Amino acid sequence: MVSLQVNCRSIHKTTLDFCNLIDTYNSDVVISTGSWLSKEINNAEAFRDDYTTFRRGRHTCGGIVFICVENYVIFAELWVDEVYEMTVVKVKGRYQKLHGKF
Repeated sequence: MVSLQVNCRSIHKTTLDFCNLIDTYNSDVVISTGSWLSKEINNAEAFRDDYTTFRRGRHTCGGIVFICVENYVIFAELWVDEVYEMTVVKVKGRYQKLHGKF
């Protein structure tokens, strides 16, 4: 399983670069800070649909952390802090990719 940690620094303006980074490293899990996303931008506008995305943050400049987990991975969101920018996702394992390898 491949994980990637990145500071996106305004993912909404760099969505293509973000997707290319995921493809380059064939990432199963992506953890990021500094996405600069606002409440008005939904997941479909900024993230790939082959990943489930968990977002948490203060919706101000520099805010929003997120975790993207590829859909074939077995996962569960365990906790979201109501005050701070924190979310916890448990990654248990994964299903075999249809067109890939472990």
